[in-house]
Amino acid sequence: MISKGLSRAIIAIFALGFLFDLIGTVAMFMSPGMIFANIHTFFGSLALLIMTVHFIWAIQAFKKRSRAAGLFRKYSVYAWTIWFFALCTGIPKY
Repeated sequence: MISKGLSRAIIAIFALGFLFDLIGTVAMFMSPGMIFANIHTFFGSLALLIMTVHFIWAIQAFKKRSRAAGLFRKYSVYAWTIWFFALCTGIPKY
């Protein structure tokens, strides 16, 4: 079933995904031998920042159910594209 709005369940899943991504990113930065100056680190940090904004926006869109919700859907495509690019740049090249 396709919904026209955000539900509490979607917000909860979104929060868990964000939390796990944040924990993974912090763990990577704390690992010995971490290389900070590469494209994956840049896009990963950018994606985490965008996910933070995206999560806050999702909560606002859920509460108000107004224009924020419509803009949220459009913005989501860009947020997930940057996140996916960060994911792909982290795939080791063997």
